[in-house]
This record gives sequence, structure tokens and C-alpha cells, in this order.
Amino acid sequence: MNANSDPAPDTIHPKHILAPVDFSEPCLRGLHAALDLARRYDAKLTLVHVVKHLPHGSHVVLDSVGLQQDWQRPAREQLAEFVAEHVPADVPVRQMVAVGKPFHVVVELAAELECDLIVISTHGYTGLAHVLLGSNAERIVQHAPCPVLVMRGRPDESRPAANVADFRWILLPTDFSENSRKAFPLAAALARKFDARLILANVQPAIAMTGEIPLVFTEQELASRHV
Repeated sequence: MNANSDPAPDTIHPKHILAPVDFSEPCLRGLHAALDLARRYDAKLTLVHVVKHLPHGSHVVLDSVGLQQDWQRPAREQLAEFVAEHVPADVPVRQMVAVGKPFHVVVELAAELECDLIVISTHGYTGLAHVLLGSNAERIVQHAPCPVLVMRGRPDESRPAANVADFRWILLPTDFSENSRKAFPLAAALARKFDARLILANVQPAIAMTGEIPLVFTEQELASRHV
């Protein structure tokens, strides 16, 4: 999860969650996590399906309710069927169809709707494949206006789908920079919320050595052995 909120809170209580879906099997991991979190925090949940192009290449975001354009009717119908099959009736969900480059749409829509959490899953096979592979995955995490929770697409057979967001161990890598420090309160808040163990990790670059290495050495000795 990234931490783009500023200042970083000492608690996490999302009020509006955005979850992109592409109808693939892996995207269900993100959906189940979003549903779990929406229940836990009594948050609003918006599902968005990205259509690659309009007939003339326009870039717009369209609400799926009440729109009659022929080009988007199949996407709206497929989204409605997806929600009926996978979203419990007790969880209110807003359904949207968005058009454009997926990572642009997700970032811009999160800002427009004032979402405070985005939940996505890895290894989508259609539109989200462009979001979740290579540099595009970094773009959504780096430029999103709110924290982003990225769920692994492969299911964890040790826990039911309903508890996919029931975190038990949280790993927090850090380089102690100002930006990385923003993740500290969020990680601590999640650990408290889910009674999870928090592991703080700092990775130092490897130093190539030659010759015998003493157990204790000075900075000058360390520098002289650096290749």
C-alpha cells in the first residue's frame, strides 16, 4: 500500500473506496478485499470498469446509470451481471464505466470522487493488464491521490475470500526518507485495526569485499576493501 495522503494519519478509516474491475478471475481478489474493507469501515464502494476507446478516441468518465449510448451498453450490462454475481446484496455499490487509459482513469477518478483508498489486484487479463504490469503499476501507485492497496491475484487457500483483507503480517520497507516515513502511521494503523504483526525492514546495498574480513573494522578499513 502506498501512502500519498499528506499529512499521514495516525488512524486509517476509508470513507470511499475505488475498485477497478476487468471481470477476470484475478480481479476478484481486489474486489473481495474492497468488499471486506467497505464492510469493516462502513465505507462507500465504487466499482469502475475501463473501456479502452470511444469510437472517436475521446477520453471521458461516464456514470453507468442512465446512459444509453449503444457502444457502452455491453460493458454496462456485463458490469451489472458481475456485480449481481459477486457483490452481496447488503453492500451498496456504485457502478461506473470509464473510458481511456486505465491508469489515467483510475487516478483521475479517485481524485474526482474524493476516494481515500484504491484497491486493485495484480495480473488482470484485459484492461487492467495495462495498469498492473511494468511501469504502469508504478504510475498508479506514485500518482494516486490516496493510498493504494494492491492485492496479489493468486488466491490464498488458507483463508476464505470473505476475509481476504484480514491482514496478519505487515512488512514495511523503508529507506527513512521523508516520503517513506508517510507509510509509518498507515502501517501502524492497519496493524492495530487487524491485530497484525508489523515488520520494519531497511535494506542496505551490498558491499563487495576482498581479502580477509575482520569481525570488527574501522571505516577506513571498510573503504579500503570496497571494490
